[in-house]
Amino acid sequence: MKVTGDNGRLNIQSENDVTVKAASLNSAGSINIGAEKSLNITTLKTQNREHYNGNADNYYRLDQTQEVGNRISAKGNIRAVSGGDMVVRQSDISSESGKVLLGSRQGDVRIEAGRAEERLETARKSTSRGMFSKTTDTSRYAHHIDNAVVSRVDGLDVNIIAQQGNVSLIGTQATAKQDINVTAGKSVLLDVAVNYSESESFHESKKSGITASVSKGMASIGYARNKSQIDDDNQHTSVVTSILNAATGDLNIVALEGDVTANAAQLQSGSDMHVQGKNVYLNALTENESRHVSQYARSAGIGVNMVYNPKQVFKDNFGEQANQGSAVGIVGKIFTTAEAAGKTTNQVFTPGGVYGHSQRSRLEKEGTQS
Repeated sequence: MKVTGDNGRLNIQSENDVTVKAASLNSAGSINIGAEKSLNITTLKTQNREHYNGNADNYYRLDQTQEVGNRISAKGNIRAVSGGDMVVRQSDISSESGKVLLGSRQGDVRIEAGRAEERLETARKSTSRGMFSKTTDTSRYAHHIDNAVVSRVDGLDVNIIAQQGNVSLIGTQATAKQDINVTAGKSVLLDVAVNYSESESFHESKKSGITASVSKGMASIGYARNKSQIDDDNQHTSVVTSILNAATGDLNIVALEGDVTANAAQLQSGSDMHVQGKNVYLNALTENESRHVSQYARSAGIGVNMVYNPKQVFKDNFGEQANQGSAVGIVGKIFTTAEAAGKTTNQVFTPGGVYGHSQRSRLEKEGTQS
């Protein structure tokens, strides 16, 4: 809806309720919205869904939910007043050179952030085969992201007034070239909106098959199985603060019959700042992040060793005995030679030395940060 005349007025009036949803209101003059009962400047929820399900091990599932808010803009004044409660959600209300008034005569005024949410789940499993081996890789990933989308109010002056009720600003950013006045007949709450995210990734690799190696005159052949896993979990919360910025003028926050509570709010004034209530609470909040990583590995195998180069094996056995200090002097060398020869003879004439191995390891890491 658009009014193009410089002195034009865009008026929306009702003797009952008024709901403005996902609308664009623009006036080259002024905008006036009035409701005798409740006034809701709210959002339209949209959804996107993409699901590809191959089987239990191969899939892609994306679900997204977003809110479409309102854009209300004018060169002149913007006035939105209700008799009952007023709710403004994920909206941009902006006056280029006029004043902005958001008020209720008997109810509460609540200006809040909207939400944008995404859930993603993916999985993939693949198997590859060699001539004598098999490898299977399994991967899974999931995340959940739930973020706030702020409401903004801008003007020459910004006035947010609940004459007999409460004022709540949650994830709201208000900016005035001159003054900002927030007044409640009861209490004033300046609160944060919370961003939340969590993710989980998992990868597993399994490999099995025939193994063969040649080293130092020995040949080995056997069967081995290896398995490795890594699981990485993350959680993170952050806050979107409410900001009141009176660039060159005064900032006034008044709760006539109640408290003023500011949770991690940013208050800025180019001139004077006045905060009044029965009690005034200025609270700090923390942002948190945690991570847990689990790694696991296992390997096992069995096989046989055979000698194909007795000369090289004898040389290695002799060197091993000599490193133990038994080859000192002529007599020592004779004994070392004899022991190496005996060991080599035993290896050569033994049809195959059977070996087996099994190993496991696990590593857990956990960390938190605030």
